[in-house]
This record gives sequence, C-alpha cells and structure tokens, in this order.
Amino acid sequence: AGLVAQKLQTVALDRAADHPRYKYFPEAEEDSYESFLGVPIKARGVLVIQTIEPRSYPENEIAQVMKIADLLGSYLAN
Repeated sequence: AGLVAQKLQTVALDRAADHPRYKYFPEAEEDSYESFLGVPIKARGVLVIQTIEPRSYPENEIAQVMKIADLLGSYLAN
C-alpha cells in the first residue's frame, strides 16, 4: 500500500510476499493473504483488495476497481 501511495500507481500482485517492497507487520494480522491489488484514491489513500488464494487480477477487474477508487475519491472530496 505504501508503494501505491508513494507512486500513485496501481499495484497488482498474485503473491504479495514475493515483491521486493513487501513488509510483514504481525499486528496487521494479514498472514493468510496472498494476492494484493492496491489502487490510489485521489490523494486520499489506497483502496486495497487481498485474497487468501494467490490469483492474478485481469485488466478488466483492475479497471473496475480503479473506477470504484475514483468514485470514492470524489465522495471523500465532498
């Protein structure tokens, strides 16, 4: 999520723990999550989707989540 916020770019990983920027925080209790999809929300944060099973995120799903993030950003701005 930090990389998404820093670069303001979407990050989609089927195995998040394999990414060089992956950092484990035991207090987050995210041990069982494998995949990661992070989308920036118009300078308001990051929308994160995770799954227990490793999976790839197809372009159409990423596009849908990006639309949701845009809507959330507009809502939070108001």
